[in-house]
Amino acid sequence: MQSNTIVSMLLALFLVLPSSARGKTVPATDDPASVKTGSEPGESPSWSGSLSGGGFMTLGNSQSIRINTRANVTHRLINPWSTLKLDGTASYGESMEERYLERIRIEPTMELYLDQRNYCRFGGYWKRDYFAGISRSFAGLLVPGRRLVSTDYVDLTWEMGVLWESRVSTMDQTRTTARLIGAGDIEWDPSEYLTFSAAWETTRDLREWHDWEFSGLMGSENFLAEKVSVFLGYEVQYYSEVPEKLTGHVDMGITLELRISI
Repeated sequence: MQSNTIVSMLLALFLVLPSSARGKTVPATDDPASVKTGSEPGESPSWSGSLSGGGFMTLGNSQSIRINTRANVTHRLINPWSTLKLDGTASYGESMEERYLERIRIEPTMELYLDQRNYCRFGGYWKRDYFAGISRSFAGLLVPGRRLVSTDYVDLTWEMGVLWESRVSTMDQTRTTARLIGAGDIEWDPSEYLTFSAAWETTRDLREWHDWEFSGLMGSENFLAEKVSVFLGYEVQYYSEVPEKLTGHVDMGITLELRISI
């Protein structure tokens, strides 16, 4: 009952926020990277980025409250065919009566565009996630992707590739594995100040086929100004192998963020 009340309050807060400013639109252009970054034809900024901060609360098998921060920088190396990205997130909070837990992830990636619809993403990440019992993890990935639909109002992307990961748990257990990764996202812009989006990712161990994970995030972004927006989302995670810090296979949560483009 308490969780439903909090969710209702967040939804009500989001609906009454002002939305009178211009938001993100996807231009009709032959520049493959400008569709990804949202830049207008002919402008194509070399550097761009964003900052965000907010809160996250799980509603499933773990009871946790977190403060989330995120920053990302995008640099276009060879217009318009290559993009270098650096994404960093940090979360702090408490879970299951354990205080001062942290989740940190740093992810550098490179995107190479083969044509206007096909691209390849490669890079890696380092992360620490005490909420899921991960002390440290290193990974490298190679993921081809394709924009299935790209219009002024709808953008749909599909990816599939491989991921190599070395993970050390908070119990000092080390695991090195290769995983198959599939991902996709869709954005719908019904107006110039409102965007609905959904993204998902699933990975499966290539050696232990029964071991797979799924995560999905859906939500809406309301633009308060040209470069300022509020995002309200709902996240679902599934683990075939239950992590140390969870009590079940499924975990769910709701997030509220303030986002600023730079």
